[in-house]
Amino acid sequence: MPTVITVGASTIAPQQVMNITSQQESGTIVHPILGRAFPDITLRPAGVRTGTITMGFAGPTAETDAATARALLASGVVFTIAPEERTSLSMACIVSGRISLDLEDVTRDAWVLTVDYQEVGQ
Repeated sequence: MPTVITVGASTIAPQQVMNITSQQESGTIVHPILGRAFPDITLRPAGVRTGTITMGFAGPTAETDAATARALLASGVVFTIAPEERTSLSMACIVSGRISLDLEDVTRDAWVLTVDYQEVGQ
């Protein structure tokens, strides 16, 4: 089943989500203490997920579909990602870095859209 990305009332349906990376920063703070071998620590939960989503667009409308997806994600809105086969990756996100759109260089017939994201909810 496909991954559906919703941006407001619009939907992005790439032929394939090629990769989703996910990292979280620890919230724990280490406090070095002069003259002591071990630091004090403040334990806090990790932050929200951040990472990159890479989507592939192929077929006769690939260029238009990829350009439309890029424009939607670049519009400064919250988007949701809902992979039907991997519900653990479902989340609401914002673009938090680069958006890149590349022409696939082997067949030169498909487009690859890569978006840096930060989770903002589920």
